[in-house]
Amino acid sequence: QGSHGKDGECDCRQARPDADSLWLLQNAFIVLSMQAGFALLEAGCVRRLNSINIMVKNFADIGTAGMGYFLVGFGFATGPRWGNSFLGLGAFGLE
Repeated sequence: QGSHGKDGECDCRQARPDADSLWLLQNAFIVLSMQAGFALLEAGCVRRLNSINIMVKNFADIGTAGMGYFLVGFGFATGPRWGNSFLGLGAFGLE
């Protein structure tokens, strides 16, 4: 039956995890797009010789941010809620 009950109405408790995942993916895409735009802006502000260094710095920044999100951010975003409806506390580094 999917997320619809017997009478055809939507059960929002089942639809919420899908909406949360979509929200996280959409914002991750926006942030990575901003990162790429900022890398191009920085590369345009330096000499051609230093543009490779700027791109390497931005790739290192993406890698560091991704690892930080894996270790800490994922637990805050999707971890179990212990008396707190805003912040998850658990699943840090997927334990």
